[in-house]
Amino acid sequence: MTHYQFRNYKQIIFLFLLFGCNPGSSSKGRPFEEEYYSNGHLKGLALPRSDGAVQIFSFDTLGNCTDLLTSKNRQMEGEQLWFYPNGFLKQKTGYKEGKPDGFLYQYYSSGAIKSSRFLRNGIEKEFGLEYYDTHIGITKATVYINDSGMIYFKQNFDSSGNLLSEEGQKPKSLK
Repeated sequence: MTHYQFRNYKQIIFLFLLFGCNPGSSSKGRPFEEEYYSNGHLKGLALPRSDGAVQIFSFDTLGNCTDLLTSKNRQMEGEQLWFYPNGFLKQKTGYKEGKPDGFLYQYYSSGAIKSSRFLRNGIEKEFGLEYYDTHIGITKATVYINDSGMIYFKQNFDSSGNLLSEEGQKPKSLK
């Protein structure tokens, strides 16, 4: 299982340069903008990309990366990442034109997957999974979601995969 784990801005900048992102020049003649906390630690870093987007890195007061976002035309665009203070990935979400769009994955602070959902234009759609805090992906619950983004049926499982309970109206596909 792959874990995203970033602890400080030096790792972020190294990875940014490693993967070939090409920062352009800002009007100040610098390829990036930065902001600092009063304690001197980096608070945020914005790196312009050649495609017109801006890669934004945010950090807590200890220097740990809290999120890695991409903005285009002042809207979130593409894959967005949020991190726990321990450096493990907290959430990964696709964005399109400023709204969550695509897969949404949430993780426990241990690094294990917590839930997965699919979103279209900011609304949860169709089906989702919730997991126990283990690194082998044991399903805790399945959820079925209507067109309004509301859960209409849920199945709960124990850590051995046995069905514990069902809530709501069962979809015809499961009858």
